[in-house]
Amino acid sequence: MPGKVTIEGNPVLKIWESFSGWYWFATEKVDEHTWFGLVRGFETEWGYWDERELKSLAPMVWEVERKNWGFCPLVEVEVKA
Repeated sequence: MPGKVTIEGNPVLKIWESFSGWYWFATEKVDEHTWFGLVRGFETEWGYWDERELKSLAPMVWEVERKNWGFCPLVEVEVKA
């Protein structure tokens, strides 16, 4: 299990990945279905997305298990001492 996981200094709450190589790094839950965070796709930018939309794309998009967050690009993992 990784220690504290951040992206550009912001704590990561959830990560989704796609077969096409896109990543959604959630750093803030806005409401029941809306997240804010860093999206890495054709470009890498901060923005909002609806979790229901990502779930509708399954199995091409899936939530990454926390134990695997350290393998995702761009994340920084604090190693527990």
